[in-house]
Amino acid sequence: MHIYWSVYLFGLSNLFYLNECLMYNIKVNHSMLQEIEIKDHKSSIELTCNTDSDKNITWFRSVYGSDIDNHWRIESLGIERYKIVGNNTLIIEKPSRKIDEADFVCIIGFDIGTFRIRGIPEIRPLKPINYTSDVNSFKVSERDNVSIICEVPLGHNFKDDEVMFKWYKQLDDGSEKMIDEKSLTSERTHDGKTYGEAKFYLTRSFLHLSDIRHTDRALYICEAINGKLKARRTIRLRVGNYMATIYPFLGICGEILIMYIISLVNSRKL
Repeated sequence: MHIYWSVYLFGLSNLFYLNECLMYNIKVNHSMLQEIEIKDHKSSIELTCNTDSDKNITWFRSVYGSDIDNHWRIESLGIERYKIVGNNTLIIEKPSRKIDEADFVCIIGFDIGTFRIRGIPEIRPLKPINYTSDVNSFKVSERDNVSIICEVPLGHNFKDDEVMFKWYKQLDDGSEKMIDEKSLTSERTHDGKTYGEAKFYLTRSFLHLSDIRHTDRALYICEAINGKLKARRTIRLRVGNYMATIYPFLGICGEILIMYIISLVNSRKL
């Protein structure tokens, strides 16, 4: 990466310490950032901050989910996978989405460079909209209506990501059929959870199935797409016959009717 930064760092004098930890408030120009994707956990990520300056470079990582521009100084994190090589290169070994999806900043005097590392979308377990617990499959009766929810949580730094959704139905032969967008709705919302100053956002997709028939039983797949990164989650829909609940009653009625006919026949013989 042979890019030179000359973006003035406003308010650099406002660096501050919180709770004896090296947390800094850094205002960065996000239009200048370079985006990097975590494609697998085996390949290291190398961030190079090129500059003509001979001054020492300091590396920072954003605080996950923070609403303000809080950053940890890399040395204070104590993460052995973060290795500073030479004066201008940060290597992240075995990158992890949950830990390493963040903005990384290098500072040289009053110049800065920003890298945004993004992992594959994290899809929460699929479930019907009225379920509170996670399930791998669920059962409905014929003629029921059901909505299945697919959620992707986003940290503050990534709340403006345009996550796209596609839904598929797996057919009996193992192939997949894309579901028409007319059966889908979506929304973006705050998930209502905060962790200190961290806030998280949700982008959601809903699959609506109405007047369900036995042919609707299948494995349903939600695919979340963020740029070139994709992730999938599945849930199985089982469909019961709506007449099944009255079969025992009909059986009892049949037995009573047979017994009545037998007793009627016997009474006439007498």
